[in-house]
Amino acid sequence: VLVAAFVLVPLSLLRDLAPLRFGSVAGLGATLYVFLLLAGDCAANANIFAPSGPVMKNMLPMRVDFFQALALFSSAFMAHYNSPKFYSQLQDNTLPRFAALVAGAFGLALAVFAVFGLCGFAVFGFAVEGNVLKNYGGGAEVMLAWLGMAFSVAFTYPLVFSGFRESFTALLPRLGFAGANADDSKFRVPFTLFAVALTVLGGTVFSNIALVNGVKGAILCSVLAFVFPAAIHLKLTDVGGPAEKQSTPMMRA
Repeated sequence: VLVAAFVLVPLSLLRDLAPLRFGSVAGLGATLYVFLLLAGDCAANANIFAPSGPVMKNMLPMRVDFFQALALFSSAFMAHYNSPKFYSQLQDNTLPRFAALVAGAFGLALAVFAVFGLCGFAVFGFAVEGNVLKNYGGGAEVMLAWLGMAFSVAFTYPLVFSGFRESFTALLPRLGFAGANADDSKFRVPFTLFAVALTVLGGTVFSNIALVNGVKGAILCSVLAFVFPAAIHLKLTDVGGPAEKQSTPMMRA
């Protein structure tokens, strides 16, 4: 609660998020530290190729857990909420250049996720937690990892929240609530306080982050893959819709 009141709320109310780029880079450094901590533990204490180890024993059998893992991966690789911003700010923003950027970023994310998950399962087996740091006891290196991840979450939260607030504000007029403006303090401050409070409540109630990400991935990726494309197609091909308005009389004939 104190972190939300004195860190998350003030940072989320910033109008210029440029200063947070340093915190974002530091957050990536903290994530890299946790990755190296687990990978080093796996290299020192686990034998991935041991026939009796958890990895080799579960290499071929198809388990129901596979679908849970699929939902988690879907949550990790769904379309980024700030993609339109990234595209508009990209120098010489052509689609081939943006595609190369996305392929490189998500390719790196795929490699990191795969190695991290493999190392966690190799070290802890089916006892691995959604937050792997919970599997570790005390120690200075583990406490440093906890502090680093807390720093990463605190200083990258406003970047995620900014995109959510702008999208929600743009959606309100379509729902019949006119007059909402993300730059107006009368809307900006109460909405930020309410949304951050909901975030704190959710983090308090749901302690298993893997369950939260799994549900999010299963629902949102199904929507992105099947519902939204169909809805966009119906909107564009509707009588009097954008596609018909832009067509010429000869094309309609």
